Amino acid sequence: MAPASASGFDQSSMCTPSVHVNEQAINTSSGIQTVTNNDRTTSTASRVINTHNSDSTTNIEHTERILQTIAARTVLEMGFTSHQVVDAVRELQRLNSGEGGTNVSATDIMNVLLREDHQQTTEVLNVPETSAAEGSVGASFDDTDLILEENRQLQEQRQCKVCREFDSTVAFLPCGHIVCCTDCAPAMRKCPVCKTYVKGTVKTFLA
Repeated sequence: MAPASASGFDQSSMCTPSVHVNEQAINTSSGIQTVTNNDRTTSTASRVINTHNSDSTTNIEHTERILQTIAARTVLEMGFTSHQVVDAVRELQRLNSGEGGTNVSATDIMNVLLREDHQQTTEVLNVPETSAAEGSVGASFDDTDLILEENRQLQEQRQCKVCREFDSTVAFLPCGHIVCCTDCAPAMRKCPVCKTYVKGTVKTFLA
């Protein structure tokens, strides 16, 4: 009976460590997998950062190459900014499918810059010009109406106050009012305006 009990004890003691070893192996495997995933994430992020840095470096180098060309330096000396020059060169390269800016002349750059400046100036001035034109038309109509009204008033003032048909051309003395035509003036004993007795008349002529 004693040996059998010893044998059973030995089997039990050997099975228990085996379970612990398997659990440790599983935990270790999970840890390795987690570390591996973290490494992959870090590696991906590093590649993204490196790609962004590489693109930025390439863009800066391309800009520097443009500004180092004779054409670009010539335009810069005329007072244009480096940003304007670079944008103009890139537009020319896009249209001509050029590389490096070496095939772009200072004249080409100037044409682009002047064209853009003209477009901006035209856009800014379009609205004021329209408003000014509308204002001029409105003012013109107002002036025309004013002139017509003044002309009508002058004609009324020159009309004979008696017949309202002919112009007043006779001045009464001594008051000096010119309010009657040559046909109506002889019949007037008093001035129609001030009621002064007429002692004489004078024929007047319009200049």
